[in-house]
Amino acid sequence: MSRAAGHSLFFYGSLRAHEVRVAVLGEDFGSEQMQDASLAGYEPRCVVGAHYPMLAEYKDGLSIGLLVKNVSDEALRMLDEFEGVHYHRALVDVRITGGSHRAEIYRPDEALVAGGVWHYDAWRLNDMASFFADDFELSGVTAPRPLPIKTSAPQDL
Repeated sequence: MSRAAGHSLFFYGSLRAHEVRVAVLGEDFGSEQMQDASLAGYEPRCVVGAHYPMLAEYKDGLSIGLLVKNVSDEALRMLDEFEGVHYHRALVDVRITGGSHRAEIYRPDEALVAGGVWHYDAWRLNDMASFFADDFELSGVTAPRPLPIKTSAPQDL
């Protein structure tokens, strides 16, 4: 990836996976651009009706992720498009070895509903294939699918 610009991003969800970054960008960032990081006060949660997460604010929350530095304007444009209309960038301070770093995260809008806690390792093992099959679009991750409406059977009186 070109390192022409100085954007820093914190990936907490599907973009932590090499396969997703390559699918979105056509190549991955250099190892010198990436390092482990964490974000206090937030927790990754499952998006109800989708195979990808969102960040939700939780006082004691902690999101483990990947800090990527020196992201080019072109890569940022591609990532913004991939994240779609329900995510926007916001500045945060992430923890890294030896201190902190200012970076942007993709925050959800109010259209997305948070479900249970999202775990990267479980997603990678169990749901990444479904993510690529059902949710992945370069023009923006698909909107969550509506949940089936539960109906109760009539009871005999």
